[in-house]
Amino acid sequence: MYGCLRPSLNGHVNSAAAFALSKVTVAARPDTPPWTPTAERVEVLLPRGACDRFADPRMLMEAVDAERPDKVNALLAYVTFTFHTDRLHHQWELVRAFIRRCVVDPIEVGVLLVQHAPHKAGSANEPHVHALIAGPRRLGPLGFVEPIPALMRDSAHPLIRDAFRAFERRWPKS
Repeated sequence: MYGCLRPSLNGHVNSAAAFALSKVTVAARPDTPPWTPTAERVEVLLPRGACDRFADPRMLMEAVDAERPDKVNALLAYVTFTFHTDRLHHQWELVRAFIRRCVVDPIEVGVLLVQHAPHKAGSANEPHVHALIAGPRRLGPLGFVEPIPALMRDSAHPLIRDAFRAFERRWPKS
């Protein structure tokens, strides 16, 4: 699945921080403190040279909302990787390596990765990993810079899907 979180849709104002929070704290009890991860795994991947403050999911997503230029039509690009796995860490490591090598490093964007394990809550849904691409804008030492137009359209879906399939075929099976 691929999509873009628009700043607003049908009169509703969206927020990158609120969207990310819903992924990070999936099925959280009402008394869970904000931004306390309840997902299986949560990690921010940053490009080389990006400011360290963005390593915190909350800081990254709140910066997306606060620093969005008026003419940028997406707060986030998001990809959900859903496929059967017998071991959660294999799924995580495969998606993490793909995002690092094919998205974060070459495009220089920050990505929040969140893995969900629905079976632990009694759901029959497959485990999956969400990749929330911040901006989608390049991220450097001073913060966000120019947008990545290719990631702001639905046409990016087949590109990412095909790149992931090719990467997965080369991934060591163990």
